[in-house]
Amino acid sequence: MTFLNADTKSFFHIVDSIYDAALFPDRWPNVLGQIANWLGATKGLLITPTHTPELGGFHFSFGILASTLHEWRTRHAPDDMWANAGIRGGLFIQSKVVLGTELVPRDAIINSAWYANFLLPADIEHMLSGVVYGSETAGTPPVVCSLFRGPGMDDFSIDHRERLAELIPHLSRGVGVMIKLNSLQRSGALSNAVLDELQFGVIVADADARLITANLYARQLLNRCAGLTVTRSGVLVADGSSNTTLRHLISLSAKPSVGSPGHFSSVLKVPVGSGGRSYTLQFSSITLEAARNIGVANAALIFLSDSSDSAVPSDTDLQAAFDLTPAEARVARVAIEIDSVNEIAAQLSISVNTVKTHLKSIYAKTEATSRSQFVRRVLAAFNK
Repeated sequence: MTFLNADTKSFFHIVDSIYDAALFPDRWPNVLGQIANWLGATKGLLITPTHTPELGGFHFSFGILASTLHEWRTRHAPDDMWANAGIRGGLFIQSKVVLGTELVPRDAIINSAWYANFLLPADIEHMLSGVVYGSETAGTPPVVCSLFRGPGMDDFSIDHRERLAELIPHLSRGVGVMIKLNSLQRSGALSNAVLDELQFGVIVADADARLITANLYARQLLNRCAGLTVTRSGVLVADGSSNTTLRHLISLSAKPSVGSPGHFSSVLKVPVGSGGRSYTLQFSSITLEAARNIGVANAALIFLSDSSDSAVPSDTDLQAAFDLTPAEARVARVAIEIDSVNEIAAQLSISVNTVKTHLKSIYAKTEATSRSQFVRRVLAAFNK
């Protein structure tokens, strides 16, 4: 995570944009442009390589003409040396990220008919690609995010590969939600085949907190009836005082106003028992079309994770990721779990004013304007 010291702002803006595009797919080309700029690429592609849009697939691009994509699909896909090498090597596995040179030597690419007939006219010579969904994922075709550089440019490096790998979990979440919502908009079907593959919870609830649908991860947590559960009448409830905040955030997200927070900027920590464990919930709205197709006027989309599945980062990790001082890292670690300045001060045996001073610096270094945004950005950095 050391790259975050220099690129925190760009990284988190990209993550924010990914979750925004999950709800508004026409914004994916902008996301790809941000990723391309971040990685020094000239072109970007988010695509289902085995499925055309007519067969339920999609393609979003940055810097690539629609005619170029059409030519690839209709004439040059069988000759795609990078794709063919990935298939032969069994590399279409979720979260796998590879450089073009790891698939095919550069000389072999340059001396090929495929390069002369397609890549060179398209101004492409170097490739970096990550598998968002692999061929092993039930309910969705493979999804790949690829970045390209042209002739005369340096190849992508190992550092670029690691950077893209940091984004793949967020792309997986964003694309998974997009596919789910698209299915709702088309037919109102509640199949969770895609979202059941995700290692975090996805919940859709109406403005009155009535559960509409939940993926496998979320259903397993809700069935434990600890911290969060669903009543017999189908209402999502949280234990204790958290329930009032839960109802408020669901209502706020389901019926967003002009002044409402951005997508997934509201965060709620729900304690589970007395052992320090908690659930983290992040809230957003869904499109009106998707809401209508599931029979409600408005609905909230909730991401749910369990602290026991992703431990709070250590002081050392927080220091390295956000360039915090040791004292700031201690406050940041506690602030992830506790939202009261007085309680943070008591736990660390420091004054309230000291906590406030550290939080001000922490927010500045994490490009956050509030605790909820700070928690969101820590989750983005560490909760894979």
